[in-house]
Amino acid sequence: MRPVISTTPIETTTNTSLTFALSQEKEQKVVQFAMLQLGATSYLLAPTETKDAFMARVTTPQEKGTYEATVSVIYKDGTTEEIKTNILVDPTGYVYTKQGDEEWRVPNAHVSLYVQDESTKEFTLWNATPHAQKNPYTTTGDGIFSFFVPLGTYYLTASKSGYEDAKTDVFTVETKLVTKVMEMKPIGFEAVVNVVRESKIRDRATLWKLLGFIALVLMCAVVLRRAKYVSTI
Repeated sequence: MRPVISTTPIETTTNTSLTFALSQEKEQKVVQFAMLQLGATSYLLAPTETKDAFMARVTTPQEKGTYEATVSVIYKDGTTEEIKTNILVDPTGYVYTKQGDEEWRVPNAHVSLYVQDESTKEFTLWNATPHAQKNPYTTTGDGIFSFFVPLGTYYLTASKSGYEDAKTDVFTVETKLVTKVMEMKPIGFEAVVNVVRESKIRDRATLWKLLGFIALVLMCAVVLRRAKYVSTI
């Protein structure tokens, strides 16, 4: 008998961490070496402490698509084998805000998913615990969130200090993956500063553009304060 690794297609999201495990039972052929090939990246499957499996932690590609994962196995008796499976990679949902023409992701926002009860038609917070997930979900540094859910009717909300709460329209999930995009509108100068502090500035021109926008906000705030002071005299 050969070691077992699931060949059922895996459905996941972009840039997600997955664990591949190749089980090793006593009655099976003994594995000497195992390597996983996913796209252009190779991963060595290392034996566990109990020697009953070989495991590797991988990161899914950043582009949507179907990717073939191939595990190449060399046994101690000199024979070899390839075990293949497909990984279906879908885009993630994310939260963003706009500063002028620039789109900035919003990290550390709390995204909540609500599901409709088929009998009462009322919406309640979806129970993510039985599915080994969290709800609400705190967005990553790139504003990303993801939910794998049963088929049904849902809506999302997003909240964070310094921003107006956001809410999507009601939608139906047919692919088990929630990939909505949500815009959050900043409230005042605090949120603008948070965007700069938390976002990843990739080039100097973008940084200067955003700093100019912040300076404009400060000038407007000063003008409004002076106008209010004059009106009270």
